[in-house]
Amino acid sequence: MQAKLPMSLAMLPYESMRPRSAQAILAVLVIAAGVGAYWGRKPHVTGTTKDVEKSDVFMHRRVVTRVHQGEGYYAALGDELAKGNYALRPFFHWRLPTLLWSLGQLPHPRIGQGVLGALIAMMIGAWLTLLKPRLGFPIACVAALLIGPPALGLTFKSLWYFQHELWAGVLVALSLGIYRRSGTAAVVCGLAALAIRELALLYVAIMLAFAIREKRVKESVAWAAGIIAFGAFLGIHALIVSKRIVPSDPADPSWLRFAGWPHTVACADWMFLAVPPYWLAGAALVLGLFGAAWSGERRLAAVVILYSVAFSVVGKPFNDYWGLLYSPLLAVGLAFAIRAVADLSIKARAANRLK
Repeated sequence: MQAKLPMSLAMLPYESMRPRSAQAILAVLVIAAGVGAYWGRKPHVTGTTKDVEKSDVFMHRRVVTRVHQGEGYYAALGDELAKGNYALRPFFHWRLPTLLWSLGQLPHPRIGQGVLGALIAMMIGAWLTLLKPRLGFPIACVAALLIGPPALGLTFKSLWYFQHELWAGVLVALSLGIYRRSGTAAVVCGLAALAIRELALLYVAIMLAFAIREKRVKESVAWAAGIIAFGAFLGIHALIVSKRIVPSDPADPSWLRFAGWPHTVACADWMFLAVPPYWLAGAALVLGLFGAAWSGERRLAAVVILYSVAFSVVGKPFNDYWGLLYSPLLAVGLAFAIRAVADLSIKARAANRLK
């Protein structure tokens, strides 16, 4: 007689699965996690990543301080980029003004820190509400611990609330977390992430593709209009920057590096605040991708998988902090993987009882 499976399995493809199939899936998953850990065990950057990132954060704070004192955003940013020996060309080296200019308009930038903390709390609540009936209370709590504390730790640690990717990643995760309850709010959060960091365009494009496929006309129009508006915003930004640079300014034209799995693992390591060894992040990345794909949440799977693929191709060695854009959603996938492994183990043990 087969073991009775948890109620959550009614929503996942276990009921018709044979015990031998469950055993095979678990074996393949263990091997894949081991291979992922082995291939990703060595970082492809020579130990300067976090120092470079820290200098970016301090540079962003100086820009906000100068804007707060009444200086123009582009004048302040251009001067700080030059002082820090950053590349000035192409214009993508100049961050969009949305975040730093807005922080500069506040009575004190730490108000922005509080706003980011509130957004993270909303993100945790949204995903906890969504995951509890799917995963059960214990694993949903584990998911909340995986999703929330890393972002909160960065927000209230030093100057990380000046980092664009952290804001954009929280907004992307919040957008997807509230999508089923409020499509309008999800669109607003997703487009806000795009206005802060252009790397969120992939998320917006994915959501537009799903809206078109599901024939959600109003939602499709909203996402498309947002992309068009962002294109105009980016064009204006590029035009302003073009008037401040000359051909002799330092350039670093390409982010296409095809670094492969090691860079993807380095990005995924931000799911744990970039603290664990890379081999552990490599295994967690495999499990997160598996959990997202196995969850039945197609948008979650698409976002996690496509960002992982994108960051294997695009990004310089020290750009691993780009992983903040999707690390909360990768943590959701990891939570699904925990439940999947537990339930597959129950199903696999049934094979022994049938002997």
